Amino acid sequence: MIKGIHHISMKCGTKEEFERARDFYLNVLGFSAVREWPEGIMMDSGNGLLEIFCNGEGVRTKGAIRHVAFSTDDVDGIIAKVRAAGYEVFIEPKDIVIHSDPEFLARMAFCIGPLGEEIEFFQEQASENHVRLERMNDFFASRVNGYDDHMRRNIEGSSRFYAYTASLLPAAADAQVLDLGCGTGLELEEYFSLNPSAQVTGIDLSDAMLNALKSKFPEKNLKLIQASYFDVPLDEGKYDAAVSVESLHHFSAEKKAQLYRKLHDALKEGGVFVLTDYFAESEEMEKEYFRNLAQLKKEQGLSDDEFYHYDTPLLAEHEMDILRHAGFSDVRMMKKWGVSTCTVLAKA
Repeated sequence: MIKGIHHISMKCGTKEEFERARDFYLNVLGFSAVREWPEGIMMDSGNGLLEIFCNGEGVRTKGAIRHVAFSTDDVDGIIAKVRAAGYEVFIEPKDIVIHSDPEFLARMAFCIGPLGEEIEFFQEQASENHVRLERMNDFFASRVNGYDDHMRRNIEGSSRFYAYTASLLPAAADAQVLDLGCGTGLELEEYFSLNPSAQVTGIDLSDAMLNALKSKFPEKNLKLIQASYFDVPLDEGKYDAAVSVESLHHFSAEKKAQLYRKLHDALKEGGVFVLTDYFAESEEMEKEYFRNLAQLKKEQGLSDDEFYHYDTPLLAEHEMDILRHAGFSDVRMMKKWGVSTCTVLAKA
């Protein structure tokens, strides 16, 4: 009778592929070698075996098995090791709620392995460890130390997208630029190197983030506003450009529709809005993010009148449609940074 799964087997087409896979599972993920032979190795993951052969031939196909999931007690830690080893992380660590009966809570992330395999890292969470929502301002204030390093190291495409985003902003002297959710100003570091005389208005909920930004650029022409950008009135036709990086994925389509109409009117004719952010992987995932947030707020007795830190990204296509309906005449995807992070350009 069947007693369980003994092992998973993978095949490599070359000796080089085999050595790369062997190194990844032994030295990056920390599996232990159980036995080796001239054409293969069997390794222990902790509760199951993985076998790799180096005698595979032909073209690999995905087939019916979509991915392999490894159990872990530290999703974020293992993803940091995977990224440091140079492997692509295509779904960042995030908390999920599976609406079964009873509900099932977990934290997960995905990467691409050395043979092109999709690998999920999965951490079950007991109900008492359910994610606690924090007010947006409190969340960022408690993480301002080390925030820049976290964003540069752990966010998909960040080693390139800050510079690229800045390159799309106006180069003219004294350009008027609005930064929505400016945080500590990682995009502004790049932009001021291209346009030192730019006049930037930055809006952010977090005093701590704005103080960090101010200390970086004491001599720059910066006007900083501590508030929700949904609430700040904007002068019509004032700005040559607006930018937002990794901020707007916390908010609903309805809130964005109001903001984008206001933003469109605040741009000069021909002005641009540059949005670099991460987006939902599918329509179902978009709905799931909002279902999870609603459930968490209900369980924790939280009001809709405040912003809490929880990622609710839209599909990129939905985001672009909202921009078009707000009046932007030319909305296009400029770059994709991996699977879920994109840069969108919208012209007023």
